[in-house]
Amino acid sequence: MYYHNSLHMPPINRNAVFIAGRPPLFEWVNQIMPELKIDPLTDPLEHDNGTIYLTPEFFDTEEAMAWLERNYLYIFEMELWEWSEEEQRWPKNRSWDLFKQWFYISFISMIENTLDEPIVEKWE
Repeated sequence: MYYHNSLHMPPINRNAVFIAGRPPLFEWVNQIMPELKIDPLTDPLEHDNGTIYLTPEFFDTEEAMAWLERNYLYIFEMELWEWSEEEQRWPKNRSWDLFKQWFYISFISMIENTLDEPIVEKWE
């Protein structure tokens, strides 16, 4: 059931980071899977062109970016896995700099729960 009164939508104790591919990611995808013919200029805001990862709450963007720099490799590998489960096809040097070249990064500080239902992990 949806909350009908926005004054009753409780925020949750998380922030988020939105990650979406930049042209270099799609150029890599086209190299390993040319049959997909992905436009490298794909709009990151189109439906399903990005992933939202819940993060701890942060005071500011600098703190969030520092957290991401310490934890980017997990996200990088999750994003690569979405395209190819064959790790030998992934770039060997999955550096922080490469991550920033391949992905748009946007931090979201307010997460509102619009449903009056418990949050359930899908992998149960």
